Amino acid sequence: MKLRYKVAAVVGIAALGTSANMAVSGLAKPEYILSTNSAVTIKSLIHAGDLKTGTVVRGIPDGMGAYKNENGGISLLSVHEIPSYSPLAQLSKSETSQWGVSITKFNISPVSK
Repeated sequence: MKLRYKVAAVVGIAALGTSANMAVSGLAKPEYILSTNSAVTIKSLIHAGDLKTGTVVRGIPDGMGAYKNENGGISLLSVHEIPSYSPLAQLSKSETSQWGVSITKFNISPVSK
């Protein structure tokens, strides 16, 4: 009987260790696009769930567009995939516009990094 408890404890500790490793790896920011040319550097500006200028990036960015704004910087528009059952979709619920649409505008200054 005591051996059974020891085996259960070892299995439990192993499972806990494995889940902790998965949680830590989930915090790492993935690189979605990698350069095959050493002269080119690709830098992610933001990831889903990040907080930028007081705005949380909601959902997975689905489409993006950018244009030069009046301040000499770049305005980046991002459309996000948010399932209708998500609490985040409820935040954008509206009587006057399409429900569940989430477009975030980020202004990028040429002097900011």
